[in-house]
Amino acid sequence: FFSSRRRHTRYPLVTGVQTVLFRSGGQILWMKRIGMFLYVPNFLSSGDRQFVLDELSRTETSPENHPLAPGRTMTRIQNGTMTHRIFTSPQVTEWFQKVFDRRLVSGHDKVPIEYRTYPKGSQGMEWHRDTPLVGNQYECVYTVKNTSDSQTLYKDFFGRVHPVWAEPGSLIVVQAGGVRHAVTPVTRGERSIVKFVLVDPRDRQPFF
Repeated sequence: FFSSRRRHTRYPLVTGVQTVLFRSGGQILWMKRIGMFLYVPNFLSSGDRQFVLDELSRTETSPENHPLAPGRTMTRIQNGTMTHRIFTSPQVTEWFQKVFDRRLVSGHDKVPIEYRTYPKGSQGMEWHRDTPLVGNQYECVYTVKNTSDSQTLYKDFFGRVHPVWAEPGSLIVVQAGGVRHAVTPVTRGERSIVKFVLVDPRDRQPFF
């Protein structure tokens, strides 16, 4: 499922007060009480990346009518599809468990995996923090395609804004309730993403 370079790659991890890096072996430093913003290029293997791209290229979406994301379209990714199997696979959950040093499981049973598109003319997404449904919840955005000029923005502890252009095949992870972030409007091209959630089962509320 993952690139053979995963073990030796260093990714920026941004907390509320500082930028830190993965150590070799997947260990990271971060401040749990503040939250984090993580960007991982080339998250999937080339084979699984192509599976996702091919399947979602044939998938239709509908207007979402989300008040924070005017113009965005979406559809739920159904159980049994290759895309669903990839993002709920043991390989994905094991990768997260090694990175965050805790047991994590897919939250797709209550927070469905979604395919979303930001077409030309869509207004991106306003500044917000993701609402945590459990104590430790990780909101994950995998970029399927991106020909747009849209960027993901996040604010550090001092209120400084940092832009990230998400390359195709990359993963952004935001701890729910942590870093404020936004998506800028699309004036050319299009961006498509898969949104999924990982949670710590020890923190699950009766909601789950």
